[in-house]
Amino acid sequence: MRQVTPGLSPSRTKDFQQCPLLFRLRTIDKIPEAPSAAAARGTLVHSVLEHLFDLPRGSRTVEAAQTALSERWSQLVDADPLIAEAVDDLDEFFATAKDLLA
Repeated sequence: MRQVTPGLSPSRTKDFQQCPLLFRLRTIDKIPEAPSAAAARGTLVHSVLEHLFDLPRGSRTVEAAQTALSERWSQLVDADPLIAEAVDDLDEFFATAKDLLA
């Protein structure tokens, strides 16, 4: 059986240079870790935008995007509970996400 070696990206190379153990845990052992708050917000906004473009053209409004935030967040948390750990203040998190969608 052929062993698959992980590819090196700039971020993985940086991980290795900063801490070889970090590289091992992330790349080789693939230990799950919670995303940062910024990554979680980006994932949420991206999910909302995908949802928005599934709607008919006339329904693609800022209000529709902002309304979809909580539903999309629930779906993301159901799919990956670790994402919820990235958020300390959910109200502030949603406020910033709404600003990004405005």
